[in-house]
Amino acid sequence: MPEPVQLVIGGEEHERLAVQVLGRERSGAFGADDGNWIDARVSVAAGAFRGEVACSLRAEDFAAFLAQVRLLEVQPSGTARFSTMEDQLEFAIAGDGLGRFDVRGHLMDAAGIGNRLAWSLAIDQTHLPRIIAALSDISTRYGARGRRMSN
Repeated sequence: MPEPVQLVIGGEEHERLAVQVLGRERSGAFGADDGNWIDARVSVAAGAFRGEVACSLRAEDFAAFLAQVRLLEVQPSGTARFSTMEDQLEFAIAGDGLGRFDVRGHLMDAAGIGNRLAWSLAIDQTHLPRIIAALSDISTRYGARGRRMSN
């Protein structure tokens, strides 16, 4: 099993979102529908609140978010959004144009129907290279497989 890779937004222990990518849910599947599910552990530490849940995320979610975060480096007044098919984890990084970013999102303990923790963090532009490096690593290791068929 490959070594887990982690995306961290915020601090090392406090005021942070951490997405630890554990591996493909179905490592032998190569089609777009089954081959792109990724097992992850997601934790949030915001203020006095802490939460950690297991999630199934999609490879495409990380690649799309990587492109948006790269744009924040050149357009720091923009917004990058991470959204998931099952709404278990969603967040946005919004820049003020001066190097400060507001990160707001939610985490659910069960896909679509679970309890919901809404949270917010503050980061600055010095966090972007680390976020981009982690997303690049995840996207390289777990690139999207196959092509989705349109209905």
